[in-house]
Amino acid sequence: MGRSNTVRLDGNSLTISDLFKISTGNSSVEIDEYSIQKAEKSHNIVRDALQSSETIYGITTGFGSLENKRINMKSILKLQENILMSHAMGTGEPYSREIVKAIVALRLNTLLKGYSGVSVELIRSFLDLLNSEVIPFVPSKGSVGASGDLCPLAHIGLVLIGKGKAYLKDKLVNGATALRKANLKPYRLKAKEGLAITNGTTVMSALLALACHESERLLKLSLCISALSLEAFLSISSSFTDKISEVRPHKGQRKISRALKNMLKNSRYIDSADLSKIEYDKINSMGDKQKAIYRVQDSYSLRCIPVVLGASYDAIEYVKNVVRIEINSATDNPLIFPDSREIISACNFHGQPLAISADFLAIAISEIGNISERRLAKLLDCKNNYGLLAYLINNGGLNSGYMISQYTAASLASENKVLCHPASCDSIPTSANQEDHVSMGNHAARKIHQVLENVWAIIALEYLASAQAVDLRGGEKKLSPFTRKIYNALRENINFLENDREMHKDLETCISILKDTNENSLYDKIKDILDDK
Repeated sequence: MGRSNTVRLDGNSLTISDLFKISTGNSSVEIDEYSIQKAEKSHNIVRDALQSSETIYGITTGFGSLENKRINMKSILKLQENILMSHAMGTGEPYSREIVKAIVALRLNTLLKGYSGVSVELIRSFLDLLNSEVIPFVPSKGSVGASGDLCPLAHIGLVLIGKGKAYLKDKLVNGATALRKANLKPYRLKAKEGLAITNGTTVMSALLALACHESERLLKLSLCISALSLEAFLSISSSFTDKISEVRPHKGQRKISRALKNMLKNSRYIDSADLSKIEYDKINSMGDKQKAIYRVQDSYSLRCIPVVLGASYDAIEYVKNVVRIEINSATDNPLIFPDSREIISACNFHGQPLAISADFLAIAISEIGNISERRLAKLLDCKNNYGLLAYLINNGGLNSGYMISQYTAASLASENKVLCHPASCDSIPTSANQEDHVSMGNHAARKIHQVLENVWAIIALEYLASAQAVDLRGGEKKLSPFTRKIYNALRENINFLENDREMHKDLETCISILKDTNENSLYDKIKDILDDK
């Protein structure tokens, strides 16, 4: 994939969108020269402190509970190499290429803030690594999120110095080989630099930032699919009037309600079965199947869409704000302040703000899946789908139709409830009780990505069913102009289900349609739906 633009890192202005572009390889990276000057000033403070034989944590002392062990001057550089070799002890599946690139970009951005005490040479080595095809092998498990993400960051540091393992054109090789074939040289660490590489919230920040970016896409597409389902249910529009959200003015609820109203404009399905348009005695004379179409109000999974998705919108906005701060923060230890010439040991590496936010985001995303599964179940139930066929299929019995789609959605929604157990409530002491409260922020941030995968599948299953229901109801001609685009995006790739077929193929195709972010994708056509008009 070609690189379409360049992102300039300066330690202060990185955005979530820019980080996503870097992670996908769509943007190369350059660094701000003024930021390099700031970094050089803090590096000079470290160099001067060494010459005066000061006792400085992690520079002239050991790490963690070994802080009281003085390191002699001859071993200062060896200490920095040792932290990478000893701390790179991760396990589990490696992080994806995209996540690793985001991690490297964030670590570079942190170093550019000028409080880490590293040399310009290390900063340029990070830049060269980021713009190369070398992807460090980083196991996903091993961080407790307190001294930051020590373990996974150490794996990245090893590759910088020509050790560890890395992917080069999808082939896993040792770090030295990867650097050599990419025309890069192993870096020789200076004082504090091993510690500066490993100390910080970089991995959990990258995971959470990418999850925020994906969550926004998922929320918007779920909203579009819910609008299609509302038409399939002949829903009542009164729940989406401005008056309702004006008297409970949460920002998310107002935005979702307004968007739904715009999406459903000129639909001939919406309000077509409103009880207010037909006399009670006429309804009472109908058979049960006909009578089921008419109702005073919709069930919660329909009329509460603005409230539920609105709450998820507000949660995503909150977490995005935490991430914006974090990805432009100095999070290592100790921090060097050139203006006052202070070297201060503190706790900016602790991941608690991220851990709590990650748990919050996981819950918000899970709820998008929960309410979607309920609409799916209702679409398939002939006692609750207002006159549609059971499981939305002709010749039911011989055909099972979409029956099992709800089983799959229920399985995924239930798994999400387990995944949403908060990691940030946990803590387990490390380093002989020196580090006696940890955030588990890495756990919290990792599991969001599984929640997201599950919810993509759930809303894809609703998408398949809602389009089928529309066809059974009378076709796309009665849809609003907006939802017709949603319907057509599916039908261009997946046909109406006349008889049972291999359903997993439809699901895989549908998920691909939703996840596609290229130009002219479905997301590209609807991405502005929540923008204020």
